[in-house]
Amino acid sequence: MDNPATNKVINRLSPASIATVSFVLYLVACFLPSLVFDDGHGLVNWPGYECLAMGILAPLVGQFAEFSNYLYYLSLILLFLGKRRPAFWLSIFALINSFNTFLLYFQNLPQNEGGVGPSLKFLYPHIGFYVWFASMATVAIGIALMIRRDAEKSVPK
Repeated sequence: MDNPATNKVINRLSPASIATVSFVLYLVACFLPSLVFDDGHGLVNWPGYECLAMGILAPLVGQFAEFSNYLYYLSLILLFLGKRRPAFWLSIFALINSFNTFLLYFQNLPQNEGGVGPSLKFLYPHIGFYVWFASMATVAIGIALMIRRDAEKSVPK
């Protein structure tokens, strides 16, 4: 960290700045197309808010990426409570758990509660997925930089 511009940014990091950048990314991801499916009649784009709303039902089909949101929320709460290391690890677990989304390549999702009709076939994640992932990564990276900064300040020169 010898670059003065980098040092200036890292020295200004705070829980509020990390949470603000992260939550803005999270909100933007809610309004971007996140997952693209084929419903048998054409492409269906699920925006982030729809993924968030339908995520509560996801465990019924073996999808647990929704729990990354709860880990993310908890990591932000712990960050504000000054519990940096637990917040860091929760955000890392949220990132790891979000990869569960890619299991959709091997699953078909029912379009209705009766399972009648063609299933949704996952095609690919869209930009909203990556922005959602970046919002969680922002927390992990920000906390790691804060921990490193504080460790360097505590070492006598």
